[in-house]
Amino acid sequence: MPMDKPSTEAAFSLTDDKGFKVPGTFNWGADATELGYKPNEVLKFGALYRGSVGLGAKAANGPGTLRDLPGREH
Repeated sequence: MPMDKPSTEAAFSLTDDKGFKVPGTFNWGADATELGYKPNEVLKFGALYRGSVGLGAKAANGPGTLRDLPGREH
């Protein structure tokens, strides 16, 4: 579904194995259904990173947001 860019970007995070946010820039598909993220620096080979999108990401049209599904991380 097309997403509201500001709320989705605010809800997104990429963190390293110490929990620090990895700074970067967003890019979107033309219809706002695909979000890309490019870290400002090359990621470390073999390191663990965690990407997540919080429940605050909103739909572009209407009041919908991501919902918490049982058994799924967010």
